[in-house]
Amino acid sequence: MDLVTVVYGKELPQLAVQAKSIEKYLDPEKIGNIFVVINDEKEEECFDTFYSKIIKNYGSKQGLVRPLGVSMFANGALISVPGYISQQALKLLSAEFCTSDHYLALDAKNFFIRTTSKADFFAEDGTPYCKYGLFEGAKHKILQNYYDLFRVADNRRTNKLPAMMTPFVLYRNHVLNLPPYVELFSKTDFLKTFLFDVKPQSEFLLYVTYLISLGVDPNTIYREVRSLSTTLWPSMASGRPALENHFKYAIANRVPMFGLHRGRALNMSPDEQQSFHQFLVELDLASDDEPRFWMPLP
Repeated sequence: MDLVTVVYGKELPQLAVQAKSIEKYLDPEKIGNIFVVINDEKEEECFDTFYSKIIKNYGSKQGLVRPLGVSMFANGALISVPGYISQQALKLLSAEFCTSDHYLALDAKNFFIRTTSKADFFAEDGTPYCKYGLFEGAKHKILQNYYDLFRVADNRRTNKLPAMMTPFVLYRNHVLNLPPYVELFSKTDFLKTFLFDVKPQSEFLLYVTYLISLGVDPNTIYREVRSLSTTLWPSMASGRPALENHFKYAIANRVPMFGLHRGRALNMSPDEQQSFHQFLVELDLASDDEPRFWMPLP
């Protein structure tokens, strides 16, 4: 299985944590390529930082790393597109570079927290695991927009679907066939439809509703699990006790991955920063005397 991480320049410090976790916790026999997609207008500067400071953290797996730049996609059309939108498109367009049947889409915020193998992401019959969610409110509006785009009949519309978050295992062939399929309905360029015509966007909901439009029930190609990751979002309760409860939950429930959103990291108090760093130390992803290298740039 290939890995695809889309990263902004300001998130490169967080990517160092992910790289360390891949080296320590991910079974090398189950990894294909490790694609790192630099999604930043200052692409050359970011590549310099990646090669000088980040790639060494992959350790013995450095040979699997395949850095890509946003300029390499869609003839550079995404360079000037706002990052949070282009980030979603890049996760889909990365399928053209992948070689495995599935690829694991990640953000820089995601990192492994225990020994992880293929069995953590796939059932014995090869079906990928996925966390499901109920799409209501604003998220439900995104879902309905995509149902409308594909003209999905009302009796086939459901609001319980694979959740729109990383880590997410994608079927490469389905993703490769997605852009031309969208264009059949939109009668215009895929990126124009995704980036500008149907708002707000969600790469994963577009992908899932596309499957439903094809007549593929997501429940037949994904197996629901409780969680593949615990993520600290900006809206979550602050304070060291709340933070440490998330750490305890992740360890107790043996989730494979943890996530620290950049916005949450930047708003951490010194006490919270110390707590998170200690969490990384306990995972052997940092050391006591190491500066907080993981802090993203403002």
